[in-house]
Amino acid sequence: MCRLSTLLAMSLVSVPWAIPAAAADLSKIDRTIKKEPAYKGKPRYCLLAFGPEAKARVWLVLDGDILYVDRDGDGDLTGPGERVVLHKTYPSGAPSLYTEQRQFLAGDLTAGGRKYTSLDVTHCVPDPAFVPTAADDKQAKELLDKHPGVAVVIVAVKIGGRVRQVAAPAFGRTPKDAPVIHFDGPLTMGFHPKGFYGWPVFASGKVNSTLTVVVGTPGVGEGSFALLSYDDVPKGIHPVAEISFAGKASSDAPVRLVVPLTQRC
Repeated sequence: MCRLSTLLAMSLVSVPWAIPAAAADLSKIDRTIKKEPAYKGKPRYCLLAFGPEAKARVWLVLDGDILYVDRDGDGDLTGPGERVVLHKTYPSGAPSLYTEQRQFLAGDLTAGGRKYTSLDVTHCVPDPAFVPTAADDKQAKELLDKHPGVAVVIVAVKIGGRVRQVAAPAFGRTPKDAPVIHFDGPLTMGFHPKGFYGWPVFASGKVNSTLTVVVGTPGVGEGSFALLSYDDVPKGIHPVAEISFAGKASSDAPVRLVVPLTQRC
């Protein structure tokens, strides 16, 4: 599982960190839910879209110890098998940004005629009393303090029984502001989220700079980029970065570099 502070940065910083892919316009997706159960607490919403054109839609609604999964995509969250109880709680064994992780094993579902397996939804509960020491934890804590009550949730699913995609959005308080995660969609490149902690990707005067990228599918909302798991990116594939630097003077032509990304972190 990814380091939580990194996931929080993905969830709470609204930055266009991925190159847009040739896919459906997710911002125009209908957010209507036809029928909802009687919730016991304050529900939090997330919409999953599946397939190249994102035509198949599955709602997730987190309500305390219950996760509702619209498995058949009909907009009715009260159907049989759509109520998933909390599987396990993993408390933090050491000083940590979170007090516990609450895991729901939602199993398999079929969307758009294709089977998706091992849907795993984990709610990360922040610890308001946590005193950070590491730089990334400090910045993640600052983000949490600016968004009190935020529900950061890790959502992962397997495609074709093997390839795993994962995103860590902040679930919305209403269907209207729910994030949209696009699984099994067109792949593109994006910067690794650590770049948004303020660490420079390129710094003037430095001989060596690091450019770290990931592969996945953009979604809608903070933390909605669906990353491919590290082991699912083919080892023989090396993306190429085209980098443009401004000239020393405003009248100078930009300096362009083409850099094969051959190292894997």
